Amino acid sequence: NMTNDKLSHCVHRISARLSAGEELSFSLKQYPKVFEPLAIGLIEAGEAGGILEKVLDRIALLLEERAKIRSQIIGAMIYPVIVLLLAASVSLSLLIFVVPKFKDMFDGMGAELPALTSVLLDLSKLVTSIQFAIGAPLAILIASFLFNNYYKTAQGRLNVDKFLLKVPLFGDLLLKSEMASMCDTLSTLVNSGIPIVDGIERCISASSNELIRRTLQQSISLIRQGQELNYSMAKARVLPRLVISMIKIGEETGQLSFMLDNLSLFYKREVETSVSSLTKA
Repeated sequence: NMTNDKLSHCVHRISARLSAGEELSFSLKQYPKVFEPLAIGLIEAGEAGGILEKVLDRIALLLEERAKIRSQIIGAMIYPVIVLLLAASVSLSLLIFVVPKFKDMFDGMGAELPALTSVLLDLSKLVTSIQFAIGAPLAILIASFLFNNYYKTAQGRLNVDKFLLKVPLFGDLLLKSEMASMCDTLSTLVNSGIPIVDGIERCISASSNELIRRTLQQSISLIRQGQELNYSMAKARVLPRLVISMIKIGEETGQLSFMLDNLSLFYKREVETSVSSLTKA
């Protein structure tokens, strides 16, 4: 009943492998472009601990929550983009169709025009010129090409992602969504018996922000040197203090998974509140 032929083919092949006696995790590893390393790692841990059914349920919830957060972020961004596009369209229409009609009237008056009026007339003349009609789309294409090439570089991706986290309103929303996803993922991994370093490595692959990814990578290096998780994450001064404090309490009390669960729930509610505020603004 699957509409995706490639996925359907993979499922049939995996079914054949399972019938031949292979473990589920080993079968899934043969299709790394289809199944996430995070899911495969959890399934592997579930098989080793004899709790595969519970792990599969947890994976379904984890992926569902990640998809929900992603859709909330997209929904929050669509609203202001549409508003900006409408504002730009209205402004451009005024400059092209309305302002030129006043030009003849101003010319007939023969009076000296205010500075603002002169600027509007000059802008109208610019946007109605052939040079603008050709140059503006070309400039946009060139800028897009240069940005894409820059973002493909390691330093470019880091600089852009760092900037996004500093953008008013949206930066805070992106950071909260990253924290909700990270805490949820790490809690699931720790609760499934996966070592903390392996868990953080899987959180790195699940993150979409290069600054967060590098922060987590740095924390792995410090943990391997004998540092605690909370200290290693606080070193870069990127993650919120609440996350560091709760993780520290979890490590001291032996309830790290519980604290990560609470952090995940907190940031999920924060994301929902932020999205609601942005769309109502």
